[in-house]
Amino acid sequence: MDDVTTSDEVRLNNQLRLLKAMHSSAADKTRVRLTEELGVGRGTMSSLMSQLGEAHLVREVRAESGGRGRPGHMVKPHPEGPRVLVADVKEDHWELSRAELGGDVRLIVGGPLDGRPDQVLTAIRNAIDLVIDERTVAIAVAVPGLVESGRYVNVAHLGWEQVDFAAIGRRGWPKVLVGNDARSAGLAEARRGALRGVGTALHLHVDFDLGGTLLIDGRNQGGANGVAGEYGHMPLGGGYGRCMCGLEGCWGLQVGLNALLNAEGIEPGWGRGREDATEVLRQAYRGEDRALSAVKASAVALARGIGILSNALDPGRVGLSGMAVDLWKLYPKEMERVAVAAQMPFRRDSPPTIVPTLLEDKGIAIGAMESAFDEFLTLGGLKAWIERFR
Repeated sequence: MDDVTTSDEVRLNNQLRLLKAMHSSAADKTRVRLTEELGVGRGTMSSLMSQLGEAHLVREVRAESGGRGRPGHMVKPHPEGPRVLVADVKEDHWELSRAELGGDVRLIVGGPLDGRPDQVLTAIRNAIDLVIDERTVAIAVAVPGLVESGRYVNVAHLGWEQVDFAAIGRRGWPKVLVGNDARSAGLAEARRGALRGVGTALHLHVDFDLGGTLLIDGRNQGGANGVAGEYGHMPLGGGYGRCMCGLEGCWGLQVGLNALLNAEGIEPGWGRGREDATEVLRQAYRGEDRALSAVKASAVALARGIGILSNALDPGRVGLSGMAVDLWKLYPKEMERVAVAAQMPFRRDSPPTIVPTLLEDKGIAIGAMESAFDEFLTLGGLKAWIERFR
């Protein structure tokens, strides 16, 4: 609070602290609990609640009594408060969700993707047209590829180069934030899932290809140009062959839906083959030998890469999402063994724990939502919202 000098600034800062505490909480909190966490008096808390209530940011709900004593009041997001629209773009389809302050994310609509970037840009823009309103403070887009300068998307397996996804926006709409899907999935786990509270964590998300992110204290480490985490394009799996990105021996050739398609003799790429690859997974769960062999090869390659990355990054925990969870469910002991064997001997007594997602298939949308609310939950963002009610 070094730069907070006036009473108005002090009040705005306390309002922001309260909103952040409410938004980030893994569970509902009472007004008494939040008063203690913020270190403010009851009078100050009453004033903050009143001011934020008038601005449609918070509300109080009487908690159900769990025993003796008077039930407390829960602090919750206002039903007419700010929200974010989140577009999750896969290699073969897209989904649009609505996210509320506090973390509630709900799917609205989705559709197929035929590989043409103009088609998905138009489809998402038209879908947003139908649901955007004055409460929308940001539009977040998660994509399965490199994102340059926060807008230009490159997806090797779709042949996309420098596709301007920020062009989804229209005049008068709020800011469009474009980010990588695997980094969004990792951020979600760090904020609300299996990596919450872990100081240094590695997250890997597997779909057709795989990517990931290193998180420190709940924040993605983007690198010098904001494009770190393309682990799928490193030779970590021990395989060979040319990737569509132009490199040889990429990890993604051994791990992911594309790897299962290769095992079936189906040429991967261009967002084709999800159903064929998913059928291999279903066969593996049924215990069919050929499918088990293909899935095991992918699981072993994933585990080997986890061990190598653990040597380089020293995470306290490794999170998995997407198809990586299926590999873990089918071969947990084998993956643990291979990951430990790939680590330097001094690490083997206490290797990082490998954990599957706690957020199921919502992780990418939740992470994109968190990035958008990170920009809203600032002194400038809060002040602009409150000005609407004056």
